[in-house]
Amino acid sequence: MTANDPGHINNLNKTQKNALKQCWIDLISTISIQTSLPDTCIINSDYGHELFIWIAYESADVVLLRWLRANKWDIKITIQRIMNLLTWRIKSRIQEFLSKAESEISLEEATMNKGYFMGYDKIGRPVCYIHAKEHIRGQFSLDQTEKLAILALEISRKLLQSPVETFTVVIDVGGISRKNMDLHLAKNFINLFQTYYSESLGLGLIVNGSWFFNSCWSIIMPWLDPTVENKIKFIKKETDLNMYIDPINIPQRLHGKHEDFQYILPTEKDQTMLTAFRHDYQAKKFAETHHRQAAKKYLKLTLRWAHSEDNENFILERIKASKNLTDTYEKLLPYITTQIHYHRNGDINENIFDMTYNKLCTNDTDIEYF
Repeated sequence: MTANDPGHINNLNKTQKNALKQCWIDLISTISIQTSLPDTCIINSDYGHELFIWIAYESADVVLLRWLRANKWDIKITIQRIMNLLTWRIKSRIQEFLSKAESEISLEEATMNKGYFMGYDKIGRPVCYIHAKEHIRGQFSLDQTEKLAILALEISRKLLQSPVETFTVVIDVGGISRKNMDLHLAKNFINLFQTYYSESLGLGLIVNGSWFFNSCWSIIMPWLDPTVENKIKFIKKETDLNMYIDPINIPQRLHGKHEDFQYILPTEKDQTMLTAFRHDYQAKKFAETHHRQAAKKYLKLTLRWAHSEDNENFILERIKASKNLTDTYEKLLPYITTQIHYHRNGDINENIFDMTYNKLCTNDTDIEYF
């Protein structure tokens, strides 16, 4: 799925556009009632703050449209599910987790290379490879493995390149036995994925199936939403992956041409930068203030746009406000997130980390936002 497909941001009919507008109105109103704050001030609440961190990776409209499609354009259900999502992110302290990232996961488990992103498929979707036999049930706690899964799902959003809005997953089930099959983990992951990362999967490819896996699949399949199940294909031979993914983006262990994945561990510089950012309280406060101001302006313009017929001036103002929201969030990144393997190997390019650190090293904290 891309931004140009029907029901996506670049291809909306009048009914869908009106549904998007009403979704914005109802979502803002729901958070306003929940927090007892005026509509344009919900950013000052936990729910409003989480909303604008959650939508920051992409266009806010793209995110809401994804949830509307997942719920068959039922606005009431969409709002309910988004509120459940925000509640989960707040209670699970997802933002705090992302600010620590690698210090919160088991690096030993990460370096086992049981799951990783490598390149893009022929449509331009990021590809996540999962090698089931590398997982041994009970070797790591369920909590640790779920954190690794959440980090991967958050990473997938950073790897997206417009107009593509989904990722591909290749699940290699070759050589698995009873010690590898973890149905409890599988069920938890499916629930996590389907409940909190709607419409994220573009294609699922299962390769190297066996009679043992087929018996397990009969248990797993009923847990899948029909929409997700319809996106899954079984591949008979590893070389058949070439139909969907260029061999240069397939690891050698699956008969591709890309070197097998190796996790790059944090460096001393990574830790030095992280410590510097976490102690730069004044700059963090400055960045948070400007992001909050940008969010308030975006809320104000979004409500004006949603309550009116399409007006070119409103649309242009809102586009400008959206860009400003993105820019101020970028300035906030070093203070609320951290660099990981995919920054070190160049897959994620967020130069703001180095730019901000260089300013800190030269004692130049007068960062211009506007």
